[in-house]
Amino acid sequence: DFEFCRANNRDTAAMPPTGVLRATSLASLPVDEEERLAAQLLLLRGDSRHHSDAVRLMREHLGVQAVLLEGALADALLPSTDAAEGIPAAPGPSLGCLERGLPLGLATAATVEAPKPGDVVSDAAISRWIRTTCEAVEVGLINYLNVGVRVMWAAPDGAWKQQALLRPRCKVSITGHGCISWQNTFLGHSFELRPEDPAASAPVSFTVQHAGVVSIGEPAPLPEELYRHNWTAVVETTQALERKRARAVHRTFTESPSHRQRGQ
Repeated sequence: DFEFCRANNRDTAAMPPTGVLRATSLASLPVDEEERLAAQLLLLRGDSRHHSDAVRLMREHLGVQAVLLEGALADALLPSTDAAEGIPAAPGPSLGCLERGLPLGLATAATVEAPKPGDVVSDAAISRWIRTTCEAVEVGLINYLNVGVRVMWAAPDGAWKQQALLRPRCKVSITGHGCISWQNTFLGHSFELRPEDPAASAPVSFTVQHAGVVSIGEPAPLPEELYRHNWTAVVETTQALERKRARAVHRTFTESPSHRQRGQ
């Protein structure tokens, strides 16, 4: 396992275990104290011909928790397509993903990334799908320092390679951050934020365990006048304008393909 993880740039010590859970209800899924999913979940149908292959391959996919769905939960989280007139319902997908941090109450309504039942067949295809769907995440990086910060990534050969340069002095407004640098990465990848001036701050190192935001330095305090502003009035005015805009429905029509063909 160590050699595989080393070759694929995985920090095994920082990643959670990947045993297979059996779940018959939403209450069986791992959650945190806020009732949000506590892990990136790979969903498997117990009646699928792919689930045993996926379970076996989970040794190679650190940071993803495999969950074997049983009974009604499988149909709830990996639903089949509705039957149409003269066409029987298609079986539900055999694999799916739910992202860490999703509120448990939204799990059945979440858009589950899943292949069609016949799409994933070989070990290589299953492994590739798990990696590109369940392990792929975005991480936002923020630099509050007065100097630039280099984003360094630990490559498979052990070398640190620069991926981005964060501009200095990220300012925070009442509407949020406008200077987040988003990086597409995978669970288990390691990064280090290195200030161009070492005296400005110690480097910040982290291993990706879920989608999120990592910062270096401390944000400047918001101006006092922002706290004194009547934001309640702003919110109420915005709500009224949005409701008015929603009621102003405009119909537009385009020519059908048959009309265009007749005009040619």
